[in-house]
Amino acid sequence: MQEILLNLFLGIVSGLVGSGMTLFIRSNWEKIIIPWFEERIYKGVHIEGRWQGEVKYSDTDISLFVFDLKRNSHRVFGDMISKESGKTYKVDGEFRNMILTLTYTATLPTASDRGCFTFLLVRNGKELDGHGAFYYSPEHRITTAIVKLVRVY
Repeated sequence: MQEILLNLFLGIVSGLVGSGMTLFIRSNWEKIIIPWFEERIYKGVHIEGRWQGEVKYSDTDISLFVFDLKRNSHRVFGDMISKESGKTYKVDGEFRNMILTLTYTATLPTASDRGCFTFLLVRNGKELDGHGAFYYSPEHRITTAIVKLVRVY
């Protein structure tokens, strides 16, 4: 009887250890190994760094922003800072085939600011030209804007 219980106990323990090792390896594979490998084989343009530019809602309504972008393979993330108000936004997206797509959300939990941008890298990697769609609180609606960013380095 003791031999059966010992074998049962060892079977359960080895199953739990095996499952734990599998989960550990899988999470490290997705979070560490795959991004490391993608970064090694990435052959695209390096767009990380500081960009500044303007968001043009209309001919008279223009806002200035600074983008601090970081990149890991095709994934792009960072901060967008308003030069006028100092508001900070988190940006996240991807860069493929000279096109950068970003979504942004306000860092303040009480702010409802959010939107998205699509850019085309132009002028030999010195500028990003594109458009944005976002919630425009003064008019309480979704609207678009023309956006142009210049690399500051």
